[in-house]
Amino acid sequence: MPLSPIDIKNKSFGKSFGGYNREEVKAFLVIVSKEIEELRNERIALAQKVDELSIKLAQYEKTETLLKETLITAQKATTDIRENTKKECELIINKAKADAEQIKKQALEQIQKLQDKINELESHKFTLLNQLKSLISTINLIVDKELTTKDKTQKS
Repeated sequence: MPLSPIDIKNKSFGKSFGGYNREEVKAFLVIVSKEIEELRNERIALAQKVDELSIKLAQYEKTETLLKETLITAQKATTDIRENTKKECELIINKAKADAEQIKKQALEQIQKLQDKINELESHKFTLLNQLKSLISTINLIVDKELTTKDKTQKS
């Protein structure tokens, strides 16, 4: 059974011949009881402080766990965002390549059509020049014939 300050204060000793001085013993017991009372109060205060610190420690540990989880979530979100951004970039690049290929194909088709049109126009030009040459030849023949006829008429 624990000894309390009141137990010490109220402790009485049997009388014996030539025993200790009662007043000194009583004074000493008062001092001891005060010391024990202070020690008990200090122990109670320390126990309360330990309880408070234990509660704070539990809160800090909970906060630490929450921060770790938040950090892990943030890292995962960052990784996901990077991966999604990379995929979007790849899609954009692939679309741009496909669009460029389509534009190139259309440009080549237009170049071919223009080349065909140029060839057709050159052919038409050649035909017209031949027709013009033939017409000029015919006109020269007619002019020569007329001049020959006029010359004959004037000589006669």
